[in-house]
Amino acid sequence: MHTYELISGPLGDDAPASTGGEGLRGGVLLHNARWFTRIRWVVVAVLLAFGLTNVFAAGHLARVGLLSSACWPWGLAAILVAVNVGHITFLRRLSSRSSHRVVAGGLWMQIIPDLGVLTVLVYEVGPFDTPVAFAYLFHIVLACIFFPPRQSFLVVLVSTVLFLAVVVSGATGVLPIRSIVADAAARPDTSMIWFSTASVLFIWFVTWHLVTTLARVVRERDQQLAIANEQLAQADRAKTQQVLRVTHDLKAPFSGIETNIHALRYKHWEQTPEPVRDIIRRIEARSATLRERIRDILSLGELRGCEATAPTLGKVDLCKVFDTVIGRLDEWAEQRHVTVRSSVPPLTVLSHAGQLTTLFANLLSNAIAYSDEGGRVEIVGAGDKETFVRIIDHGIGVHADAMPHIFEEYYRADEATGMNRRSTGLGLSIVKQIAENLMLRITVASDHGAGTTFTVWFPAP
Repeated sequence: MHTYELISGPLGDDAPASTGGEGLRGGVLLHNARWFTRIRWVVVAVLLAFGLTNVFAAGHLARVGLLSSACWPWGLAAILVAVNVGHITFLRRLSSRSSHRVVAGGLWMQIIPDLGVLTVLVYEVGPFDTPVAFAYLFHIVLACIFFPPRQSFLVVLVSTVLFLAVVVSGATGVLPIRSIVADAAARPDTSMIWFSTASVLFIWFVTWHLVTTLARVVRERDQQLAIANEQLAQADRAKTQQVLRVTHDLKAPFSGIETNIHALRYKHWEQTPEPVRDIIRRIEARSATLRERIRDILSLGELRGCEATAPTLGKVDLCKVFDTVIGRLDEWAEQRHVTVRSSVPPLTVLSHAGQLTTLFANLLSNAIAYSDEGGRVEIVGAGDKETFVRIIDHGIGVHADAMPHIFEEYYRADEATGMNRRSTGLGLSIVKQIAENLMLRITVASDHGAGTTFTVWFPAP
């Protein structure tokens, strides 16, 4: 079985993701702040593993030249757990539309405690007996990526002050000298300590300069790409508007064609010769396809018009949505002899009822169309930890190489064309646009010849 995931919703503010020298913005910064919390769990795991080794395998530490420590690994791990839980709780309240200042403040709230914990760690293991002091570089490099140069330089200065405090307190005897290295008694003289300190600080500042320079170049290129992308988007919007105007102009003459067809069918059908009837049937079938295409083009254009302004959200009962959708497609399912079974439990989500109805109507219509005659379509859902709905068919499935293209406009695989000639090729494009408007995540799993499953994941409230 092969899968594909459509992740929708903006990563950043309405502004570009980055600008020249100002650091990352909005949702991109928020994404990295959340990633930062995951890295912190790795550090907690390392500290706990070291603490457990002290308790149960101190002899192994001695064999590799390390001393068993006191309780500081447990204390540092507990502090990081408490800090990380607080950060995660804070970040969950933010969204991609949160202001840059709030997100950046949240990131600073992570960096400062981390530097404090790291300083205690450096003191306990020894500033020069192990390479732990270079862990400051991790925060320095990330600050160069996340923040503008002045703020990232502030991280370098804070790290420098904290590291110098450890070195000076040990060299002057203000604090007792600690180390986890067994032969640490053979310490270098004062001149060697200051030489090592200067070397470490030199590496930090050189690293800050190099990474800041590279980050600035990358941001400038990213800004240029963002401007070019916006120009392309404006040109695409202008083209879309032109297509919509032409499509809308087609509605009036097309309605006239359909009216005349109905008049021939219901008023003059008995007097119409069979060859002419056959021609009328073909015109009627082509008209039905054209009607669907006009409807989908206008619907997609309207949904894209809603993209700039967030839709008004409210509580939506998914059971009512599927009652409406199944009722609309009941005749289509009967024509295909396909059984539709819904077992969605009572679920309420914060969304837009009209757009959700359109999204599921397109997914269910496709499931019916691409099922075998006499097949079945299942609709299931759950809302324990994360709310989702699945539409499962047992039809023709999708080839692995076609999976990344199924949401593209007018894309239709060869099997799909032969199975459903009335399709406009816009159904899944409409689904994609609604998913972007409502910030939904959609996953697709399929076996060619064995069916397809679309899963719609709703964001946490």
